[in-house]
Amino acid sequence: MKTTIMMSRNAPINPGRFDHEAFVHLLIRQQAGITSRKENAFIKRTLQENAEARELFAEVNETSLNENWEKPRRKRFPLYIAAGVTLLLATGAGYFYLHRPAHGNIPLKTLVVERGATNTLKLDDGTEVKLNAATTIRYSADFNNSNIREVYVEGEAFFTVSPDPKKPFIVHCSLANIEVLGTSFNIRTYDSSFRAALVSGAVAITTHEGEKVKLSPGYTATLETHIPQLLVTAYKPDTVLGWLSGIYRFENTPLKEVCHMAERAYNMRICIDSKELANVCYSGIINAKKPVELLLEDIGYTTAINYYLDKTGQLHLTAAGPK
Repeated sequence: MKTTIMMSRNAPINPGRFDHEAFVHLLIRQQAGITSRKENAFIKRTLQENAEARELFAEVNETSLNENWEKPRRKRFPLYIAAGVTLLLATGAGYFYLHRPAHGNIPLKTLVVERGATNTLKLDDGTEVKLNAATTIRYSADFNNSNIREVYVEGEAFFTVSPDPKKPFIVHCSLANIEVLGTSFNIRTYDSSFRAALVSGAVAITTHEGEKVKLSPGYTATLETHIPQLLVTAYKPDTVLGWLSGIYRFENTPLKEVCHMAERAYNMRICIDSKELANVCYSGIINAKKPVELLLEDIGYTTAINYYLDKTGQLHLTAAGPK
């Protein structure tokens, strides 16, 4: 059994100082294979520039490789880790760990779904959460002792929330929060973006900038880091919810975005070897339950491409030259 340690956190990294807890959280996400390219670049740069970061990296790696881990050696781990130890357990479709905060707070459970996998989680209030690949969810271990039900999501998840008018259900994301009483909806936060799609019921979305909007069924609210305003539009269910059955539909989508999906769904690294090819738009349906070769063949029907695997197993796409 694989074990490691981390400190659960809810706030983003503060660029003005070295945030120990945030950095350990990133290292755990990197071990699970769900960090973005930007996060990997941040980790690499921080390790080069910060001695404390290198010490944390060594400690986390040493503990995660220890099959018989029982308790961190207090003299080697920072006090903030000793105050709230988290166990991370490798479980087939993802990583599960339990964080017990100091001062008697309600524990937070976390499920990390790896690339190439999906998972379904049943919360203790009866709420069901379907989790897509490369997704992390943190939630209270006991909703009964709280007046509010709160979860934290990074990635993509579909919620069917059990109604409880006395206990609002709130989903916290990096760019916005969603408050519901009883409903079903999809939330997606990949690649520094936010998209909530309502299937039934009603939700209220509040951005971290204070903008509020209420969604009706059949509509989606989208927020990008470079566009500081929620965009509300109608959506096609098969486009937004198809991932629940392994189907992804694209309409005039840049190939680089299609490849980002494929990296998560197939648990592989894909490199597009030219900017021109990366921006070529693709329209089609991808079945993630089928081999990736079928995806490449489908793309090849509309775009002339060649592909090969390098020695590290990374898939490269190149524009096919004239015949």
